[in-house]
Amino acid sequence: MLGCYGTKKESVCFLIVYLGIVIIILIMEFSVGIAGYGLRGPIEDRIRSQIQTDMADYPKNNATMDPMQRAFACCGADDPSSWLNTSYYNTSGFPQSCCKDMKDCKPGKIFNNSTMNGDGCVDKLKEWAAYNGGTLGGVILTFSFIEIIGLILTCVVIRKVRNQYTLH
Repeated sequence: MLGCYGTKKESVCFLIVYLGIVIIILIMEFSVGIAGYGLRGPIEDRIRSQIQTDMADYPKNNATMDPMQRAFACCGADDPSSWLNTSYYNTSGFPQSCCKDMKDCKPGKIFNNSTMNGDGCVDKLKEWAAYNGGTLGGVILTFSFIEIIGLILTCVVIRKVRNQYTLH
């Protein structure tokens, strides 16, 4: 809006403010991208830690574990054995959300490898991020490219308005 208003009114002040805001946004976008790329390892460790915390609080905190294990067809942080040291496993066994097919799972039933998801959720989340990361990166690059074109056009308009007022 600021850029459009500045162009319509031929206000160099508004255009320069718009230019500054877009430059700040671009710097923040690149900073977040660089930080995200550089912090991949610590982010993975944080995700693993959070999943293990959620498992320790299960079933009180099943709002994250059950939907995640069902959506990603996974079980536990690293594999189903991640559940073995939890209080839930000691009293009830594996959660039903670890099952490949819910109709094969009944509470208290001992699951086996043919009825359980064998992959850990951390690995499944990493696969999902790797698969969708290219799409996300493409979208971010497209928006950045559009913003850079906007910056260039804003500079052209500022120069045109300044030249128009200096020639008259």
